[in-house]
Amino acid sequence: MAAKNLKNMCSSKLCKAALDFLEYLSAEGEDLVGVTGSLAYDPGNAEDIDLVAYGPRIERVYKALRDLRKDGITLPFRGRGHAWSDSDYYLNNVIASQRLLFGRYKGFEYNVRLVYCTKPARCTPIKVLGEAVIEADIVSSISFSTPAFYLMRIRKVLGTDVALPTRLEYIQMMTFRLRYMEIPTGSRVTVKGEIESLEGVLRIVPDHAGFVHILSPP
Repeated sequence: MAAKNLKNMCSSKLCKAALDFLEYLSAEGEDLVGVTGSLAYDPGNAEDIDLVAYGPRIERVYKALRDLRKDGITLPFRGRGHAWSDSDYYLNNVIASQRLLFGRYKGFEYNVRLVYCTKPARCTPIKVLGEAVIEADIVSSISFSTPAFYLMRIRKVLGTDVALPTRLEYIQMMTFRLRYMEIPTGSRVTVKGEIESLEGVLRIVPDHAGFVHILSPP
């Protein structure tokens, strides 16, 4: 939903805070910024601020979030998100001070989703091979966008029903869930997820009945 529509539909403290927050993010030259979640379909009863930004300049929005945190305008979120497990809660508490996509603004919980795409991507066949549990080190990432991608160096395969290559050293983790984004490079994690093959490249996806446990932050 566009900001002007929210202004016409709701005058609560939360809606006013959301509009202020949108102004901060839109000031970075990103036109495709709006509200989502309950703010989009039932703003009068919304309990948190859900925002989304689209386009090739979302790094500017992420920089704006960094500046807001540095200036103390937003604060870390240390609560429990919707449908989070105990391990999700623990993961967030370990890295909350570094997370910018979650936080608190004017006393309200917020989350921001950043998406590069502005139109549907090419459809590529994906094969789901099975499940695996892997202990790994994150060596690089694009962890603030949706989806987020991590390149991980495998330390141990703890369990699998997939015939993984015996000399597999690295695997990509992909996630659409905000709770698994912004995990710092250098962290050691245990990941349970589906093993997908995309044009012969393997990746693990924890989004469906999987998890990401952080063993040690960098």
